[in-house]
Amino acid sequence: VLSGVLSPYCDRIVNLARNTALEYPDLHPKTLPFVQDLIDAGANVAREMVTTTAASNNDAESADDYYLMLTNSDICLTEHFYTSLNEKFLFSTSKGNKALTINRMTIPIVQLPDIEDGASVEVVHDAAMELLDQAKTVYNGYKYKYHPGMDCFVAHSSVWDMVQFGDMFLGFPPFDWHIQLALQIMEPTYKEIVSNSAGTFHLGDERSWAHHSERMFPSDLFGPTEVIFELLESCPRMFNPPIDRNTLQNGIKCGELFRPPIEPDTAPGFVRPGYEDVYEEAFLSRRGKVGDYHKVFPACLQKSRTLLPCRRGVPHFLQNPRRRYKEQLLARLGGTHRALRG
Repeated sequence: VLSGVLSPYCDRIVNLARNTALEYPDLHPKTLPFVQDLIDAGANVAREMVTTTAASNNDAESADDYYLMLTNSDICLTEHFYTSLNEKFLFSTSKGNKALTINRMTIPIVQLPDIEDGASVEVVHDAAMELLDQAKTVYNGYKYKYHPGMDCFVAHSSVWDMVQFGDMFLGFPPFDWHIQLALQIMEPTYKEIVSNSAGTFHLGDERSWAHHSERMFPSDLFGPTEVIFELLESCPRMFNPPIDRNTLQNGIKCGELFRPPIEPDTAPGFVRPGYEDVYEEAFLSRRGKVGDYHKVFPACLQKSRTLLPCRRGVPHFLQNPRRRYKEQLLARLGGTHRALRG
């Protein structure tokens, strides 16, 4: 059904084999995609398109030379988005940016169109166009709100090839900040683009992920509590204990990717094998120059079990904050668990 709805708007539709409902049936009422599966699907389509074009031009070297954008399905683009992106950032006269994150504008909804249940695709399309006209009036009049969140990622194929995101999924924190973190670490030309009238926008700001809090969730669905805490510590931007089982599962998967490597001369899991030297060079050459968390990231990595939480470049791994974090986590973990120590 969804393919039929999307086909008028999409050149290619890919059905993903995995989703959270299949992988974690005890945790997820929603069907959500995994970040890496989306990137792989997009890369496969892009390589096929670029290869076809390169073959017709007798240019085999450009077959793996493309940019791939990952964004949430409810993020809209302004009519000047691609022109601005290409001219100001990707292909500017100076050194272009090979990795970008774009912060959206938040557009207040002036008036929601009245759509009856079971309305046709044509009726829904017309209603969407009406909303877009409202949005255009707002952002052209600079009446939008700035938004700090990450929901649009653009990177060259060579950058996506260096990173991997395991089993982190969309829809719940902290996947967004950690895609941004990986791109910023691995690509020296990374740039964050703040909300602007030639960028992206979102209608309203319901923050639905923040309204799924649960008082408690059973730890026996996730593993030993000591292991849970250690992995959450290794998730760089999991500042507070998760408020629901979806965020907890994503935080655990994030920790598996970002926890400090055990063996020397290795890299965390988000670095794809073969690119460890790029990861090491990123810190040797840019230590203290990438701002905020990255100023202390190498030091945090060496701390292992005192890795997080880190905030605004200052590592908060003193005993009292760690104890409070553990207490808050234990208050939300029901079912069976072992007491945390330290």
